[in-house]
Amino acid sequence: MTVIYDNKKWAKKNGYYQSTLRKFVGKKWLHQYVYEKEVGIILNGYEIHHIDKNKDNNDISNLELVKSKEHGHKHTYRDNPERMKNQKEHLDKIRPKETYKWSQEPDLIKREQHRAKHKSAMALIEPVKYICVNCGKEFMNTPNGIHRFCSNSCKSAYRRKMGFDNEERICMECGKSFTVNHYVKSVTCSPHCQNVKRAKTIKARKDELRAG
Repeated sequence: MTVIYDNKKWAKKNGYYQSTLRKFVGKKWLHQYVYEKEVGIILNGYEIHHIDKNKDNNDISNLELVKSKEHGHKHTYRDNPERMKNQKEHLDKIRPKETYKWSQEPDLIKREQHRAKHKSAMALIEPVKYICVNCGKEFMNTPNGIHRFCSNSCKSAYRRKMGFDNEERICMECGKSFTVNHYVKSVTCSPHCQNVKRAKTIKARKDELRAG
């Protein structure tokens, strides 16, 4: 299935429409291309969500910019009872009727044997090379899973740099709006406002002591 947008042909692939041009300038996915054309550049850490969850509807009114983590939450089975039901039926069909769960093995000796076997199997996995998204350094890790950062420090630094945890607050001193990391306890927008607030607090305490 193909569509024409902006005098370009887009073919459906894995549910989304992709540009058919080999050398294409810009976003190759139609929903991303439409958003950047109508609104602006998509920043790292953000994705485009189809509001009505219809991937064929790529009108700008049906597209919204969301954080990658939030985007994943919008497509959970919990939001789609029919999809959740079909998934459960599928799992019940392919899953053995009596799945052995060694973690629930009442015999401690058998459980320890399975744990040791699993540990030795994991030790055989050859680590592969990755590039840290934050600092650009090479690091080694197992090929299973997603490894984007060389350490938790780089992961936290990247989140701060990209503003993933930022939120808007109102300065308690001047009333202006300011942006700050969600985990920072600041209630003022600047050192000046902070000093003014501190001075007022100290004065109020002195006045209270005098009155007492």
